[in-house]
Amino acid sequence: LGLLLGFGTAFLLNTLDKRVRHEDEVESGLGIPLLARLPRYGRRTSDRPELVMLKEPTHIAAESVRRLRTNLELAAMTVQAKTVMVTSAAPREGKSTTISNLAVALARSGHDVVLVDLDLRKPIVSKIFNLDGRLGVTDAVLRRSRLDDALTPIHLTAPRARGLASAPLGTLRVLPAGPLPSDPGEFV
Repeated sequence: LGLLLGFGTAFLLNTLDKRVRHEDEVESGLGIPLLARLPRYGRRTSDRPELVMLKEPTHIAAESVRRLRTNLELAAMTVQAKTVMVTSAAPREGKSTTISNLAVALARSGHDVVLVDLDLRKPIVSKIFNLDGRLGVTDAVLRRSRLDDALTPIHLTAPRARGLASAPLGTLRVLPAGPLPSDPGEFV
């Protein structure tokens, strides 16, 4: 009786568990293709994540970012998309790191990219690119500065590949959040 009760409880818990455990479950559950699966990379300090596309562009994790870039470009062709937004339900899930790596990958593939940090509560993009104290979104919105003055160009170099000519680089400009407003909801 105890064995039967144990198996029954385990089966019930497994049936009620709605967590996603495999890529196929994402595709079948949402009815959309999974563009890429990004592995964890490096050590994340409390305030500055490492970007694999800048630190080690030939690393296997960078290949996953390039796969995401390629699949996103292919998906965008059908809908003529010009804007990508990354969000999630909880903090510290890698949104800023993902979009920053993707921005670098897109710029290195020849696109002109503007990365805008719209997190007016805990902005990370300025920390990732060492842009603390620079003009940002709030400065441009409040007309303390022109938008062109608030955009910061990021110098990128093409990763060296043996025997291959490097492709032309696009541009990457970052618009940090800027000084944080006292009430972000009201500011928006």
